[in-house]
This record gives sequence, structure tokens and C-alpha cells, in this order.
Amino acid sequence: MQLITALVEGLGLALPELVPAAMSAVITIVQGLLENMDKVIEAAFAIMTGLAEGLLNALPQLIEALPHIITSIINFITENLPTIIGLGVELTIKLAAGLIQALPQLVASLPQIVAAIITGIGKAAVSIVEIGKNIIQGLWNGISSMLGWIQSKVNSMVSGIVSSMKGVLGIRSPSKVFAGIGENMGQGIGEGFTSAMKDVEKEMAGAIPTDFDLDMNSVVSGVEAGNSGSIFDVTIPLTIDGNILTRVIAQLQWNQNTVTVRNLGVAGT
Repeated sequence: MQLITALVEGLGLALPELVPAAMSAVITIVQGLLENMDKVIEAAFAIMTGLAEGLLNALPQLIEALPHIITSIINFITENLPTIIGLGVELTIKLAAGLIQALPQLVASLPQIVAAIITGIGKAAVSIVEIGKNIIQGLWNGISSMLGWIQSKVNSMVSGIVSSMKGVLGIRSPSKVFAGIGENMGQGIGEGFTSAMKDVEKEMAGAIPTDFDLDMNSVVSGVEAGNSGSIFDVTIPLTIDGNILTRVIAQLQWNQNTVTVRNLGVAGT
């Protein structure tokens, strides 16, 4: 203790002179390096050149010696392999024995180890939750910042698809193309309506019977006309299957009107 105390006191007394001397020495070394930088670089270049030349000169000998070195290593390992394996087995046995002997102490320390782990996890839980929140917020911010880019890419992709389809189909004016489509649709509806009406006419012609039942219970009325004779009005009602012909014709006309309205796309009652 006296020796250490004396050394410390001596250093303390000498520091006012040692520090300026050390600073002066450092400055002198730096100045000397700067003044002789070219010589230092030349010396370093000479060292690198010498190493390269030495390696090149020794390379044939190294290559020639490599097979002998490798053979020697392999022979050593092969000759001492039983000993190495035996040492490994012995080391494993000693490790197992040591673990078995220390097992009671390890088991006794397990509660403390588990408690320490749980305590550490509990203290770090807040930090883990905060880290997870920051990760999710970072991911969401990244996704949000990419929405504009994704929208622009989708718009450009759709525009490119539309342009490509226009080029493939030879479309220059979409309005004219769709006007032609509408015209064709109108013509198709007209042709379909005409065809449907022909079928309706055929059905109506087939529905009108050719055999009529004449109800001869006619009503005859006469008017006295003097010497020139009498004028008689004869009313003969025609029936089809027991129904008066005029009523049947009216029903057929109604059915035709209903079919016409339906083909035009208007709901009729």
C-alpha cells in the first residue's frame, strides 16, 4: 500500500510535466510522418512488392509441397483416429456423468430459472407489445403510401388494355362502334318481332274453325209495304262450339293485341 501510494503521488506530481511532454511527442511524431509521407509510402510499396515477389517465387515450392502436407495430415488423422474416437467417447461419458451428478442441483434450481425467465418476459412484455405495434403501424404506413402507386398502376393497366383492344379490333371511335351495335340490335328486334308475328298469324289461322253450326232459330220481322209487297229483316246468329261468332272474333283480336304488346316489351294487362 505504501508503494502504490508513493507511485500515485509521484504520478500526480509529475503529470503537469508529463502531459505537455506527451503532447509535444505526439505532435513531433505526426509532423515527422507528414514530412516523410513519401518515404513511408515508398517503404509500404516496397513491402507489398517484396511480399508479392516472394509469394510468386515460392509458389512452385508451395504447390510441390502441398501433396506431401495433405498426405501427412491425412496419415496423422488415420493413425490417431482410434485415439481421437476414444477420447471423444471418454469425454461424452464424463459429460454425461457430470450432468447426472449435477442433476439434483439443476432440478432444484429449475423454479428459480423459470421464475427468472417469466419475470424477464413480463418486464419485456410492454416493450414487445410496443415493438409489435410499431411494426404493424410501419406496415400500415407502407401500405397506405403505396395506395396511390397501386391506383396509378391499375389505371395505366386498364388504359393499356383498352388501347390494346381498340388496336386489335380496329376501333377508332367507340361512339360510332356502339351506335352500330345499337342499330344492329334494333334490326334484330324488328326481325324477331316480324318472325314472331308470322307465327302468331299461323296460330290464329289454325285456331279459326272452318265448320260452323247454324242456329236456324232465326228471328224474322216484317214490315207492311203496301201493294208493292213486304220487306223482311232476317237475323241468323252464327255460333262456334256454342259461342257466338262475333264474341270469338273479339277474343282472337284481344289475344293478338296482347301478343303484340308483349313482343314490344311493354307489360300489358
